Amino acid sequence: MRVILGQIERVSNVTGWYAKVGSDRVKTRIWAIALALALCLTPYLAATVTADAATPPEIVVNGEILQTASTPIVVDDRIMVSIADMAHLVGGTAHIHAETGVMRFLSPSAGFILQAGDTIVYGNPEISEQPVAPVMREGAMMVSIRFLSDAFGWELGWDAEAGAISLDFDPRDAVEPEEEEPPREEPTDVFSEIGYTPNEDEMKLFVRTVSAEAPNEPLEGQIAVAAVIVNRVLHDAFPGTLWEVLTAPNQFCVVENGQVERPIVDGAYEAVERALAGEDPSNGAYFFFAYNRVSRDSRAGRDLYNRTETTRIGVHSFRAIH
Repeated sequence: MRVILGQIERVSNVTGWYAKVGSDRVKTRIWAIALALALCLTPYLAATVTADAATPPEIVVNGEILQTASTPIVVDDRIMVSIADMAHLVGGTAHIHAETGVMRFLSPSAGFILQAGDTIVYGNPEISEQPVAPVMREGAMMVSIRFLSDAFGWELGWDAEAGAISLDFDPRDAVEPEEEEPPREEPTDVFSEIGYTPNEDEMKLFVRTVSAEAPNEPLEGQIAVAAVIVNRVLHDAFPGTLWEVLTAPNQFCVVENGQVERPIVDGAYEAVERALAGEDPSNGAYFFFAYNRVSRDSRAGRDLYNRTETTRIGVHSFRAIH
């Protein structure tokens, strides 16, 4: 590439010198020469770019070269690496849901959910958006290495002479975060009237569902999601237990695709407790959905948009039963 750039620079100098002559005939010759050079150089430039892309940078972690199953790529001038190749560095695991194309990453210190082609990030710690959307390559999800370094506090560097990325971090930083105490298991005000006491497994699933459905929502939005679930349990049109409501087919996708297993976000426990105590910012809703993601023309959208909207909180629209 340096050779080509040098040739182009010399051609530029030559054309600049000829331009000073001011002759139309000379100018015509200059354009002809430039066009001929461009046509000759184009295949060489393309081959050079391909060759460069086929020689990705090495990744050096704490002084040792990292062996990766997937070759790093460059997208919008950013180096992209496979999440699966980096997961073990923080004691994490990465899973792709085949039907939705969603990647779920879990580690002792953090977790998040990504989708190919979407810059939005859901997870804990809270990272709302990344500069370059993840891409799929041969079954692996590729993300910006800068995104991962920011998420986990890695020190990221570039060795131009060696053509290598350096990552430095203390493995002791990957520790299990302290988790809040689970909600109380005593009978709650809202369920005591129907003589129902959720068991421990139901309460855990309840908290995790609220966390996964509203990871970046304000506390009011988390309480509203929890209230929708409570409202369903109390209504005759839905099953009468938390477990049956949450595991009903085609109702809560985060339960079906495993997103409920990601780390619990701040506020989820409090949201559940306040909804169980009767708080309902959803204004009596039985449905909710992300209005910026669900199209009116989709099968789900045709049903949801026909229901009366009770309120909007964050990205969610809450809807009545009719």
